Amino acid sequence: MLSPQVLAGYAKFLLRGERLGGGSQPRQLGGEFVIAADGRVAYSHPQRSVNYRPAVGCSCASWSEPEAMVHADGKLNTRRYWNERHAAATWREEPADWLLEQRELLAAQPRGRALDIACGGGRNTFFLAALGFEVDALDISDVAVARVQELTAQRGAPVTVQRTDLAAGASFPRSAYEVVIDFFFRERSLFAPTAQALAPGGLLVFETFVSARPEAPAKSFDPRFGLEPGELRRAFAALELLRYEEVQNGDESSGYRRVARLAARRPA
Repeated sequence: MLSPQVLAGYAKFLLRGERLGGGSQPRQLGGEFVIAADGRVAYSHPQRSVNYRPAVGCSCASWSEPEAMVHADGKLNTRRYWNERHAAATWREEPADWLLEQRELLAAQPRGRALDIACGGGRNTFFLAALGFEVDALDISDVAVARVQELTAQRGAPVTVQRTDLAAGASFPRSAYEVVIDFFFRERSLFAPTAQALAPGGLLVFETFVSARPEAPAKSFDPRFGLEPGELRRAFAALELLRYEEVQNGDESSGYRRVARLAARRPA
C-alpha cells in the first residue's frame, strides 16, 4: 500500500491539489480524485467512477510542480499525460508478443548493452535483462521510471532507467547497442538516431500503430498517431530486413487496430 505522503505527492503533481493530512477520512483533491486512508483512489467522471491504486510509490520530493495538460502552443504535455495514464495502469508483466517471437534472433545476439525506448512499466526491459543484456530503459513518465527503478532494486536486474523526453531532442545514453527495441513510441525524428544507435550486427525490434483504418476500430483509434502503410519498413531500409508484417490486432470487445512490426539488423 502506498503511504498518504506518497499519494499526496502524486496528487499535488497531478492536480495542484490539497496535501493530505492525518486521519482516516478521504480528502477531495481538485474535484476529480478522492484518496482514502486505505490507499484507494477514486476518479470522478461525469458518466462513471473508476477505482484504482497507483502502481508505484516514490517520495514526494521526486515530484515537481504540475503543468497544464496542454502547453501554450497547443501541444499535448506528454509528460503529464503519461503520468496520469500510468498512475491508473494495471501493469502487464509478460513481454510483448512480437518481442517473444524474436527469441531466436535475440539468443543469437552477443550479450552486451540493450536499449528500451519508451519502456513504460518495464515488461520488455526485464525480459531483455533476463536474457543477459544490460538494459538502458528510457521513458518520459515519472511514474513509469519510478516503477522500473523499484523493480530493478527488487530483482537486482542489470537495468539503468532514465526519465527523458526523446521527442524534445534528448539523446540516447550510449552510441552502440547490441539490441534496440521500440514498442508503440512513434517519433519520426528518432528513426535515423535509432538505426545509428545499433552496433554493427545489432538487432532492432520495432512495433507501432499504422494509420490505416481497421475493421471495427477500437474507440481509441486515431490515425494521427500511426505510421503510413509501409513507412516503418522504408524508415529502416538501410538495415537488413529480417521480418516485417502489417497486421490487425485486437478483439471484438475492445476493437481493432493495425500495427507494423519489424525486426532488422545493422550490417556488420
